[in-house]
Amino acid sequence: MPRDSYYGVLVLTLSQSILGTQISQAATILANTFQAVATQKIDSDEGGFPGGFLENGDRFGRSVISIGDLDLDGVKDLVVGARSDDDGGEDAGAAYILFMNPDLTVKSTTKISATTGGLGAGVLDAGDFFGYSLASPGDLNNDGIQDLTVGAPNDDDGSVDAGAIYNLFLDRTGAVQSFQKISNIIGGLTPGNQGSPLSEGDFFGTAAGAIGDYNNDGFVDIAIGAPRDDDGGTNQGAVWLLSLEQGGAVASTTKISDPDLPFGTLSSRDEFGGRHVANIGDLDGDGRDELAVGAYLDDDGGADAGALYTLFFNDDLTIRDVQKISALEGGLTASLSDDDLFGMTVAPLGDLDGDGIPDIAVGSNKDDDGGEDRGALFFFLMNSDGTVKSEAKISSADNFGFDSLELTDGARFGRALGFVGDLAGDGSQVLAVGAGAGVDGGAVWLLKFRTQAVPEPSAIMLVLVGLVCRQARRRA
Repeated sequence: MPRDSYYGVLVLTLSQSILGTQISQAATILANTFQAVATQKIDSDEGGFPGGFLENGDRFGRSVISIGDLDLDGVKDLVVGARSDDDGGEDAGAAYILFMNPDLTVKSTTKISATTGGLGAGVLDAGDFFGYSLASPGDLNNDGIQDLTVGAPNDDDGSVDAGAIYNLFLDRTGAVQSFQKISNIIGGLTPGNQGSPLSEGDFFGTAAGAIGDYNNDGFVDIAIGAPRDDDGGTNQGAVWLLSLEQGGAVASTTKISDPDLPFGTLSSRDEFGGRHVANIGDLDGDGRDELAVGAYLDDDGGADAGALYTLFFNDDLTIRDVQKISALEGGLTASLSDDDLFGMTVAPLGDLDGDGIPDIAVGSNKDDDGGEDRGALFFFLMNSDGTVKSEAKISSADNFGFDSLELTDGARFGRALGFVGDLAGDGSQVLAVGAGAGVDGGAVWLLKFRTQAVPEPSAIMLVLVGLVCRQARRRA
């Protein structure tokens, strides 16, 4: 944007505020903070992904994360889940390691499934949906290589569809050296294997998020969603916080469900904990990071419109406070409609505007802007209390400067989110956005952008007031 146009937008927006006109939140981010740089689609036909690998219905892009620079070439690499891949059985699932080029295209791939990538024969069964969720817990076994957590929520260990996760120890090629499964019957989910912690249809592993050493016990922690857990009501959902030992098994657990939240927080069928959980940083400056948890079937503003909860913790991991963002609360100005599934995915973005408060991205993957179920993505500048300070929506109707973003009906853009950060060391940021609904096998979009910190609104207002008064004196 030319400099005179940039300041023109800024002055126009702020002067409208002074005159009592409501500021467009999206315009504020666009003018002051955010600049789109590039867009790249990765699917069976574009972005360097090997042709012939994907089949219609594989749902490539159902999950996506960065796993750091796995091959040590100076460029961060990605992992993408394809939960309906049929290697070894229908919908057994798969995960692809994407070794990336600096231009956002794929250099090479390694596939992990029932038949390739080192996982081993007989590990996965038909319908497991391996790859439904992904997280990178860091280097658990201290071999210098980041490890990978993969959800298989339809695994049947102990009960039908109780769910499971796999902690995979990778080599530099992306192949599996060894793994630890965590389910009802293995991996230490219940200390001493006393009873079955998961019930039929819990779908443990539907969501996964790396959260660091959250309970300060010296072990790496991950958050795992079980959205159809019935604590407090049918399918209200739950999140498990797991401390992991060096070998990938569970050292200790904390379960968060409706009984742990303020009374009346959840309703039946909200599916809290699915399909994403993320550590979004320390919003309120109390020294403890907050967790964002989706409840994508919440009915605020419409049936299954969706919601997102920010959880504020005490040091003992009890819940101190909860802030909900939905069509009815939390500062969201955009409208949500029936079946938008807002909050299905969330990603931390760091502090985009330099105000000291971390910001986030949230998916609304059945939003109908521009066409049925094309999906949408929100960028949120956050307040310290977990409410939205400012927002921008990216969809088929408004690509927000990502001019190559072309979505089709049913794409479900925003179905997965993974913040990559600075992919190749050029100072820009990359957000990976899944559109893995099965259309032509699925896809991932890479959105590259730059940000800049801006002065506090009060300071800008003072400058603008001075300009307005000076102009008034000249006219007098």
